[in-house]
Amino acid sequence: MAAHSRMRRLQSNSRITRRGGPAWPPAYPSTCGRTRIDLIRIANEVEARCKNVRKNIRVAVMGCAVNGPGEAREADIGIAGGDGSAVIFKKGRVLRAVSEENAVGELMKEIEEYKEALQ
Repeated sequence: MAAHSRMRRLQSNSRITRRGGPAWPPAYPSTCGRTRIDLIRIANEVEARCKNVRKNIRVAVMGCAVNGPGEAREADIGIAGGDGSAVIFKKGRVLRAVSEENAVGELMKEIEEYKEALQ
């Protein structure tokens, strides 16, 4: 399946209902010519790991580190890809850059911290 078709499918199936909690509404993925990471793999991994999140947190997975954080400023937490790296952002504000290998793990740390702050 072509990446563009896969992204459309991800966008059309972007509401996930979790047992015991509200729906998790992810916002993803947006790409551009600067995207040099495996965005689909990252989006799938983030989706799988967030299924157990019991808080209503809007998470964005974006393909462009230049425009992604601003375009997804309505998201509570997000990640935007670049050239073998990504930026972690919160409410559109970039927190830090991370390697592609550490991107999902670092995003999940931020999500855990955000969850704790909601309690």
